[in-house]
Amino acid sequence: MSIGRATGVMVGIVLSCLVQYSFAREAETDVSVQWSSPTKLFPDSETGRFYPGELLKVRADGRIDRNHYYGRDCHTEWIVVKKCHDVSLPVWVTYPEHPLVMAWLSTEGGIETTLEPRSLLASGLTLQVPKIKGRFDAIVRIAAYVPDQTGAVIDRSRSYGAYRFFYEVDESPRIEMLKEFLNTRRSGEALRKPDVLNRRLKEAEPISVALLLIEHVANHWGGGAANSGEREDILRIAQDLASGNREVSAALSRHYLSTGNFVAAEQQVRERMRTISDGGRFSGRYNFTVAGSGD
Repeated sequence: MSIGRATGVMVGIVLSCLVQYSFAREAETDVSVQWSSPTKLFPDSETGRFYPGELLKVRADGRIDRNHYYGRDCHTEWIVVKKCHDVSLPVWVTYPEHPLVMAWLSTEGGIETTLEPRSLLASGLTLQVPKIKGRFDAIVRIAAYVPDQTGAVIDRSRSYGAYRFFYEVDESPRIEMLKEFLNTRRSGEALRKPDVLNRRLKEAEPISVALLLIEHVANHWGGGAANSGEREDILRIAQDLASGNREVSAALSRHYLSTGNFVAAEQQVRERMRTISDGGRFSGRYNFTVAGSGD
């Protein structure tokens, strides 16, 4: 594993006073004292996949047995009798007396690179996942280990235990990056890729994402029968995210009207009215001529 620096990439920006952000607990794991170099956390889990723009609060706690003591204790009894016995004693170190180091781990281009490792303070850190070559869907992971320190070299063969590593995530800054990403025409197939609209983003900001998709359709896929399939595909993604949202329902209704699919348009209106009417009942009719006259 190499430790490098990516030119032009802002890595591990420390942010403070982020009272406007909303962090949610995501996951925790162990960082073993026996790891001698940055090691990937959550290696086989979606939990460990991070994306540019996300904000992370990270911290650690716990204790490790650093350089466990093994020896012999001998003492004299009755002047001439020497008694010896084996001694095994833990040398407990509580966080952050010997802090761990964390770093972003990128595998861009098939090369695994650790970006700017930093010591995790007692109070933790608030970091922003870096941009990797400007890619919105780049996958970034976390690596961590307990390094040697001046005057405290770790003998991994006789050190035991692990610190507990925690992180929380806020997705709202990624919405701004999504706006930039959607400035270029994107197909429904591209938007359905799991690393584009990733799980945390969809769960944390469903309405914001859905509205941006509606705007994207209007800006890049508007008009013409040739684009109708693509428009519907993207609007369906928006509906999956925020099925009860008025703007999403209206956008789908307008699309169906523009393609002459009046049955689907009426069904869309009925579904919307069912979500807002008392008892889920709606028996009215919808004037599609009036509704479509402004399109």
